Amino acid sequence: MSTENITAFLEKARTDETLSTRIAAAYAEVQAATARSLAELSVATGLPFTAEEFLASQQSTLDDESLEDIAGGVGPSHKYGFRVVPGRA
Repeated sequence: MSTENITAFLEKARTDETLSTRIAAAYAEVQAATARSLAELSVATGLPFTAEEFLASQQSTLDDESLEDIAGGVGPSHKYGFRVVPGRA
């Protein structure tokens, strides 16, 4: 794997709004698929919930900027100057 290509890709996303939007959409798809899988597992454990309920439970009462301030801007989205906002693709 070329770490240089990964770095270049993420740097490009910082200035390319279309690419940044596509990254956010991909992230949202993964998050939704994970929620669906967890909901299926919840039924098997006898503690059922829906994917929508799971996603809602993961939403913070703090806005994204406040969370970033608290976290100190940790993570690739901060490093490369764009944010991946779950559920906002």
